[in-house]
Amino acid sequence: MIVVGVPAQLLTRPSQVGWSAGCGYAQLFGGPLKIPLVCTSFRPAHIGTYGRAGPFAVPRGGGLTDRSASWNPDARRTQSQAAVTEPRSAWLIFTDRESFRTIDLFRLLYAAIAVSAFLLTEVGRNVYRPYVYENGINDFGIADSMGNLGGIVVQVFFSLAILNSQGKKAFNVIGFLVAGYVLYEFAQVFLPKGVFDWKDIYGTIIGGFIAAVFLLLMRLTVNANRVLVKF
Repeated sequence: MIVVGVPAQLLTRPSQVGWSAGCGYAQLFGGPLKIPLVCTSFRPAHIGTYGRAGPFAVPRGGGLTDRSASWNPDARRTQSQAAVTEPRSAWLIFTDRESFRTIDLFRLLYAAIAVSAFLLTEVGRNVYRPYVYENGINDFGIADSMGNLGGIVVQVFFSLAILNSQGKKAFNVIGFLVAGYVLYEFAQVFLPKGVFDWKDIYGTIIGGFIAAVFLLLMRLTVNANRVLVKF
């Protein structure tokens, strides 16, 4: 940004401040003397209106702004910090800074569902699965994929509790985790000791669907998301 200062008494017409060969100049009282002001390669900017000209800031690309922002160090520092701290992190597609710094009712419910899903998954792995194997029950592979089926639900709501995702961003978390689990299962083909199993993929997809249903039911049953603490 370039600051051009032109005393009001030097101007009688707008044309008395112009750009010549890329440099700004002021012409005194219509005489032959031209005082260079600044050198620039920007396009012309209309400066001054019949004796009311004053210091203006000429931004890049032309145009005029109030001089107060140009000469105020605090304002310029604030603008600079705003440009530097502009959110650019990829994780912001899953949450926002305000929600991340807030403990509310939804966040507590996310944590409670994550803990409950973890306990149910462990029961399924240590009680249900052995029972199915010992009795030769055909449960369509649920026992085999219990780790992925319950694990994705735990992972989803644990991540939601950490990020405190709101609105559609919560579903971004579900989609991201389900896709990650599926891609990891396909990567088992190329890993030295990896074991690829279609049942794990089915379990992951079904578990992601269950997590989405739980999330919708939670939002339908809870009328208002009450804020408890902000930090």
